[in-house]
Amino acid sequence: MSRYFFHIRDGSILVPDEEGMECSSIRAMEDEAQASERNLAEAALHNRSQRITASIEVEDEQGNEVRRAVPKVWLH
Repeated sequence: MSRYFFHIRDGSILVPDEEGMECSSIRAMEDEAQASERNLAEAALHNRSQRITASIEVEDEQGNEVRRAVPKVWLH
């Protein structure tokens, strides 16, 4: 298993994931990143924000960025 760190970046502020999470595969890491993105989107909807400024940055144990995504929100 590999350990991945799911950091949150909001503009110039980085909130590091100090503990990380062990994932059994790249797919498991992707699933966890998508769950984190959904949480950001739900928080934005709850706050009635029309856009999300935060993003999820995933690093592996060696500090290599392996994924970055900004979730999308559509308000009705």
